[in-house]
Order: sequence, then structure tokens, then C-alpha cells
Amino acid sequence: MATSDARVKNIQGRSDTGQDLATLRGIEVTDFRYKDVIAHGNGTQKKVIAQQVEAVFPQAGSRHTDAVPDIYKTARCINGWVALATNLKKGARVKLISGNSAGVFPVLEVAKDKFRTDFKGDGEKIFVYGREVNDLRTVDYHAIAMLNVSATQELAGRMEKLEEKASEVTKLEEEVAELKEMVAQPAESNKGIKVAERLGPPAN
Repeated sequence: MATSDARVKNIQGRSDTGQDLATLRGIEVTDFRYKDVIAHGNGTQKKVIAQQVEAVFPQAGSRHTDAVPDIYKTARCINGWVALATNLKKGARVKLISGNSAGVFPVLEVAKDKFRTDFKGDGEKIFVYGREVNDLRTVDYHAIAMLNVSATQELAGRMEKLEEKASEVTKLEEEVAELKEMVAQPAESNKGIKVAERLGPPAN
């Protein structure tokens, strides 16, 4: 349930159903698996991709700051040094997890096959989730659902018009058939008269 009272909105008018149908057709449904299998499982998903939706229906997307699972590996951490080869650079922020401790920490130094943060975990073994980004995309599926409603209304209207035209065509076909039948009846009568004339009067 969501507040949808007209008194809380500056209504601009009904949406253009034809344009909404065109926009909906531009949205691609994609099969994929999440990289973060711990949080989302390893099953195949059938949903949209935010970057693609953003290109055709930008009002259904937004951006925020969060970590992405672009590293997603375990490593040893001793005195803040994480023994893992990455392409992280000094100043980047990375999400680290160890037991009940977790957080996003700045990279203080980078050396060959390791980097250092001030993270203090519960032990030497930690999980390096991935770097923090400031443009992580999200999708408003409610907005896409409403786009679908508007597009469906456009399709329903088009179907009604097609059904009306089909009904008119059927009616015309019936009228043509009736006219053909009316024309055929006198022709048959005339044909019978001509045959009788050729045969002449019946013999006594």
C-alpha cells in the first residue's frame, strides 16, 4: 500500500499510452545470476538491468553509494595488510567482513599483491567483498509496473478498434453475399424462361 491521494500530488495529466507502449518495448528482460551468491543464491534470475532501463526509462532508476561484489574473495589480514592481489588504489574504499565485524574502509597503502586498511577483524581470515562506488544503480519496479498498465491500456484500445473494423468487414461481406443472392435469383428465372422458349409448347 502506498499513499496515492490526489491531494498530495501536482497532477500533470494522463500519461501518453502510445509513448508508454513504445518505452515498454525498449526495456529488455535479462537472464542472469547474482555475483553475491551468499545474499541472493545461485539461481537464474529473470529481471531488468538498471543501466539498460536508465537508457530508455530514466525515471525508473536512481543511484546511491554502496559496495559492489567485484572482488568477492577470502584473504589473510595481518596488521591491516590484506594479502590479496587486486587493482585497488590508494584512497579507494573497500568492504571487508570478518566474523561479526564488517564495514567499508579506505585503502591506506598498496603494495605488490596486498593492500592495507585500518580494519581490525575477528581473526586473520577475512572476506574482501568489493569496492565502494557512488553510482550503484537501483530500479523502481513499481514505476515499470505502472508503465506496463499504461501500455496494456494502449494495446486494449487498439484491439477494440481492430475488432470494430473486423465487425464492419464481416457486415459488408454479409451484405455482398445477400446482393449476390438477389442478383442470382432473377438470373435463374430468366434462364428457365429462355429454355422453355427454345423447347417450344408441350406436345399433345
